[in-house]
Amino acid sequence: LWPKIKAEVGEPEEIMMDAPVRTRVIPIWLRWSGAAALITGLALGAGWWWGQGRQQNGPVRQKLMAALHHAENLTAKADTIYLVDNSMVVLEPHASLYYPERFDGPRREVYLEGNAFFSIAGRPGQPFYVFSKKIVTHVLGTSFLIRTDAITDHIEVSVRSGKVAVYEEGETATPSESKQWTN
Repeated sequence: LWPKIKAEVGEPEEIMMDAPVRTRVIPIWLRWSGAAALITGLALGAGWWWGQGRQQNGPVRQKLMAALHHAENLTAKADTIYLVDNSMVVLEPHASLYYPERFDGPRREVYLEGNAFFSIAGRPGQPFYVFSKKIVTHVLGTSFLIRTDAITDHIEVSVRSGKVAVYEEGETATPSESKQWTN
């Protein structure tokens, strides 16, 4: 059968079956450095991709905040701001608050940079939200303090009275799913 196949294919009669196969030897250090470069590239790519998802809110938030009123406390003592809904905000020194002229939608939202004490007027049909860095405080008619450490980005929410729900921005947590504190 073999001679018949050779005749049809037209192969030469002499085939070197025992000829050594030449292989290229790659040094071990080159293999390890290639693997390290691949892992580093994957890690950098994953970090970039993760960072893109986290930074998407930045430009949107800046455009939104540009249309809001801006109150900044540049003094050495606390400054009190009264919002149109009769809520009170006491800004500590070097703190800023961005808030709308009127709270027209289904939610009342303000943006805080720094430390502030809030005493929120209760409106059951219009919850109050405070956005501070990556933390959202969902207020359920209460008074509370938000402290932000500029160096460590540590955020502390202290409830004086009432109830709040705190969660990370971007989560779609309902008050029952988020961390809630009552005092």
